[in-house]
Amino acid sequence: MSNKKPPERIFLDYPLDVLLNRECKYKDYDTVNNATISGKKNMRGGLVIPSDKNPGSGNIVIKGRPGTGKSTLALQIITWASSHPKNNYLSAYISLEETPGNIKKKVEDLGWSENFIEIEHIHNVSENPSPKELGENLLKILTQPDKCKFKNGNDDKENTICKNHKPKKEKIEPMVLLPSLSPRSLSSSDEDENRLFWERYKQLHHLLNGAKWLRENKQKDSKDPELRIVCIDSLNVFGEKPLNREALYRIFDLFKKYEVIGVFILETEDYTQSDQYKSVHQDAIEYMADIIISLQRTEDKGYFLRYLEIEKSRYQHQIYGKHPFKIRTFYKDEKSTDG
Repeated sequence: MSNKKPPERIFLDYPLDVLLNRECKYKDYDTVNNATISGKKNMRGGLVIPSDKNPGSGNIVIKGRPGTGKSTLALQIITWASSHPKNNYLSAYISLEETPGNIKKKVEDLGWSENFIEIEHIHNVSENPSPKELGENLLKILTQPDKCKFKNGNDDKENTICKNHKPKKEKIEPMVLLPSLSPRSLSSSDEDENRLFWERYKQLHHLLNGAKWLRENKQKDSKDPELRIVCIDSLNVFGEKPLNREALYRIFDLFKKYEVIGVFILETEDYTQSDQYKSVHQDAIEYMADIIISLQRTEDKGYFLRYLEIEKSRYQHQIYGKHPFKIRTFYKDEKSTDG
């Protein structure tokens, strides 16, 4: 009998679990209410957490044209990772196009979760921080009192409170972090483009490095949730211009190095010959992705229909074909989702 520890998993409910991973069984779900049947044993979530011996589900790219629901689906996945009753994880949603306030408003309107924490700058550390410094800084954020904003501005009164407060939470709770990366410069030059990418890359590196230090240094019997899935919305605007293949590789490899699932949003377009560089950018992302979720929208007799198709899955077997796609709300006592 093998003593091998099974991999950790993230549950996303029916039908996403089943579509993403054929190991998930229809019988384990209430397909009417799109929920996991409570009390079931040996269930398998749709996403597998990576480890040093297992690549897990790998990095995920959600692609589609404007208006197909990419950001909403990614936000649903990130929210479920921390709020589903079978999950005990931290997650992060990094939007480069929406403010944290707008994201929280969207989540509230959908009735998904209230446990979101906004972070302005995730690198409140020294110039060359150690993993310990990064981990301890992240711990301060995760244990801060409710309604206490963690900011860096010297003129912000809340900043002094947050940096010096004694943690009021006895344990870390599952939550969604909303970090902010460096904003775009009003001016545009080759030097600015290079600077923006490296600043954002460094901040992302700090977040993942700190999360790994916390994971490796928590007490053996601790049940504190770990940061295991992070979304970037979107790769199209991570730099001033589409990232080259080397920059894309650096970002994707960063998530693999720190054993975190990356969820990347990619807005696609119909490219012309003059947009060849953009096309290469898109092709490189799709090549590096481990899972590609394609969202499409069509019109039929005046009605807009959305479809979801998992075009690629490198490490696990997906369900093939196009599937009707609809985001629906749920309430605190419902816990259901529709893919």
